[in-house]
Amino acid sequence: MFIVYILNIFTAQLPRHFVLKPASKSIYVLQGQSGEVTCEAEGPLVSTLKWEKQQDDKSYAAVPNSQVNITKDANYVRATLKITNAQFADTGTYKCTVSVPPNKSDYKETNITVMVKPTLEERLDAVVVVEDKAATVSCKVTRSNPLPLFSWQYALINLECDIQKPAGTCVPKEDKWITVPCNLLLSSSSKPTNESIVKVPKDHQNAFYRCQASNFLGDNWQILRFVRLVAPVIVEPKEGEAPLLLKIGDPLNISCVAKGNPAPNVTWSNNNTGNTVSPTSTNSQRLIIDSMEDMDFGFYTCIARSKLNYTTVSVEIKKGLKSSTFCTFIHGFRDSVVTLPPSWISCTPSQDVSILKFGALSQLSYWVPADTASLLWRHFSQSWSSS
Repeated sequence: MFIVYILNIFTAQLPRHFVLKPASKSIYVLQGQSGEVTCEAEGPLVSTLKWEKQQDDKSYAAVPNSQVNITKDANYVRATLKITNAQFADTGTYKCTVSVPPNKSDYKETNITVMVKPTLEERLDAVVVVEDKAATVSCKVTRSNPLPLFSWQYALINLECDIQKPAGTCVPKEDKWITVPCNLLLSSSSKPTNESIVKVPKDHQNAFYRCQASNFLGDNWQILRFVRLVAPVIVEPKEGEAPLLLKIGDPLNISCVAKGNPAPNVTWSNNNTGNTVSPTSTNSQRLIIDSMEDMDFGFYTCIARSKLNYTTVSVEIKKGLKSSTFCTFIHGFRDSVVTLPPSWISCTPSQDVSILKFGALSQLSYWVPADTASLLWRHFSQSWSSS
């Protein structure tokens, strides 16, 4: 008997019956469910059946014993690979190898695919760009089988939602979300993919973008925060405006308005002393003096500052004399025009009287800078006397 066994070893052939059950080369298992495949070989000389899984470097590693059940009977040896509570990591190529002494072996492979709904790559930080540079936001899956389709929405953040506040306090309500136009999608919305990219319009400063990745097993959402940093710009007053003319005892009340992202802090300073003459507030601030004195005349500077940059605009407050006159022109005199700078005139009635024509009847109240008063009066005197 022993001699027959030895002869069988030296004349051994690989099993005539060596199959996988099920025979399909691809097996699909839903996430969380169980799946199995059995490797079956015939013959008394079958030494081993073993299951291995292909690794990232294409090598194979043995499947844990807990996942393999070996059974034998008079004719067959079976090795059943069982996956319970299937997860995405169980996806891969599996190989069953049959060995016959002394050194013969054969193998069969099958692909096990665990079907899972999309899981999105976590993004903790906001997408931040400076000024008008081109910008995109993207959404990427770390696992999904099959690959998902993507859809996008956006919502602009209201003024109360500062970029320095936690994102969770600013997420817009559901009715504020708007579908991203197709022309801004840099990847197809009708083709499954593992990543989707959207172009951000240049007029979007503080915004949220929401992407949805979906396959037949379900979907997953991700909200991305977008911030476009914009340096401060002062929109009021304008640089180079004519001096503001006041007399002693008059009140001063002028506003400085700035914009930017993040919202700039605005304050006023006195150029004569270098001192700050107003509190600091966001986006706008008023310069208020109840009653002008000699020392209050001069230049004041509005400063708008953020962590990105700062800008300034200066305003001159100039001392003027107030005069009032009743002007009656007799209709029929030659057509003549007298033009006053609009910043010098306070008018009654309210229509524009910066251009006066002979034949008109007006009551004027206007400011005249002290150092030019005599010159202007001479000009008017000559105009009237020549009429």
